[in-house]
Amino acid sequence: MSEEGAAQLLLVGDLKGYVDLALETAPFYRMGRAEQAAQLEAVLSEYVFPRLRPEVERVYEDLKGFYVELLPDLSAVALVDWGGRVLESLGQALRDLGMEPGFILDFSEKGEDEHA
Repeated sequence: MSEEGAAQLLLVGDLKGYVDLALETAPFYRMGRAEQAAQLEAVLSEYVFPRLRPEVERVYEDLKGFYVELLPDLSAVALVDWGGRVLESLGQALRDLGMEPGFILDFSEKGEDEHA
């Protein structure tokens, strides 16, 4: 595997393994418990992120912000916009390493479109 290919594979693995930690810290911010969230993030900042590609921490920060701002009463249009911003953050991290990701948002209900 080329160096570039290995870097891309490692980034995808790091994103898959660690970016979802934003789901663990965002609720603390949403509940106004920033000090507790900061304690959790201190561990990530000291022990986890320094061992990963720098793009992972950037995507984590983006996703945490997206989850903090996510409102329970978003309209369908606003939710699609929110999801698009999430995908764009992930896509930019991959593009930074020369990958060209593509995304397809499928809004059909299961079974409605056999080709989806």
